[in-house]
Amino acid sequence: MFGKWEVFSAGSGSRSTANFEHNCAVCRKLDGGFLNGQGTEPVCSARYGKYDMAHCGCEIIAVYNVMKLLHMPQDLAQLICEFEENRLMYFLNSAVFGSDPKKLRKFFDAHGAGYEYYTDRQHFFDNASRSPFGIVGFWVNTYSKHPINKFSSGLHTVAYTLDRKSGEVSVFNRYNGDTKPRTYKDMREFLDDRRFICGYLFPNN
Repeated sequence: MFGKWEVFSAGSGSRSTANFEHNCAVCRKLDGGFLNGQGTEPVCSARYGKYDMAHCGCEIIAVYNVMKLLHMPQDLAQLICEFEENRLMYFLNSAVFGSDPKKLRKFFDAHGAGYEYYTDRQHFFDNASRSPFGIVGFWVNTYSKHPINKFSSGLHTVAYTLDRKSGEVSVFNRYNGDTKPRTYKDMREFLDDRRFICGYLFPNN
């Protein structure tokens, strides 16, 4: 457990409160299904930190989708507020680089969602078939090898489902303009040469 977690409160800061009020109006337009394409309406218009979800919302969308798969659905406006108030954002809590995928453990611990956490790519691949769904965080491009400025390559985090018989992977929100999941023949094709950051499996569900 990662210490104290504010499960939900929209009044701890002016930006958080303003964002929550705005996001409640946006979320009334959602159809209740899984989220795809953070650059598509209406989710793209929701606010997170100083930015909108089209710019920095992938970790929140990944958690939202996995919690639906766990039959523990979350209200998106409340979920965004929790991320803000518990400081899951990168870089001075501005969300300019989105959220830290390694800190998603804090959310799952606080909400009692069992998971397995991996930071080694091969170890994750070796165990992926244990779970029908999960989350992966990765660097989008391969060119940024700088030890400090890793963000120049771009960061993305997605939820996926896995057909454990065929190995086929269906990925939510793989690209900003997607309106449905993208399908890959297996986990390796999905991640290709992307640099793995971390992964979450939910094998007990």
